[in-house]
Amino acid sequence: MAVTVIFAVNPCIAFTAPASGSGLPALSLPNLQNKIVNIPDFYGKPLILAFFASWSKSCADEVLFLDGIYGKYKSKGIKIVGISFDKKTESLENFITKNNVSFDLLIDKKLKSINKYAILIIPTTMLINKEGKIENTFVDFDDNTKKSIIDFVESQGK
Repeated sequence: MAVTVIFAVNPCIAFTAPASGSGLPALSLPNLQNKIVNIPDFYGKPLILAFFASWSKSCADEVLFLDGIYGKYKSKGIKIVGISFDKKTESLENFITKNNVSFDLLIDKKLKSINKYAILIIPTTMLINKEGKIENTFVDFDDNTKKSIIDFVESQGK
């Protein structure tokens, strides 16, 4: 059973999600070592940007799937960046350690990316090409998402 989480940020303000073919708004967040990382620093290689929380079953399933993709395709230049909405860094660290997650993780305790990227449901995943343009965005995680991610990764390696 998939659990969908909807974030209520500010019901009076409507945010527009970045569209396919557009670039992402700049965003800087800390990693687990508390070093500030800028999302545009990852451009130039195909990028999968995954918004998640470790306590969500569908998010955890996606993170584990993405870690397998990363292990298989990182030598071909694919980058995966997870943006966690976990409020407790310790919970995230326990999840990462327990599951040996190896791709880059950023922490968004203040939920800055929700407004910038119009994230309403987690997991949300964005596929970004080498030019830093969004190719596709997926909400939730299912077999169609898996197939689309694999197709994207394989097409970007060419």
